[in-house]
Amino acid sequence: MASRDDDSSSETHSAAQKKLTPAMQQYHHFKAAHPNALLLFQMGDFYETFHSDAEELAR
Repeated sequence: MASRDDDSSSETHSAAQKKLTPAMQQYHHFKAAHPNALLLFQMGDFYETFHSDAEELAR
């Protein structure tokens, strides 16, 4: 039996995903499709990476 908290956290997660920037939406989309790849995004004249990819590249 699901509690109200389970429904609430699911709604919060959905709301948080709707607030993602376009770049973060792309990151999550491509990371889901290619979980073992390190993703780099060109932002103007430089590249950025996010979350665990950034931690891996910092080593």
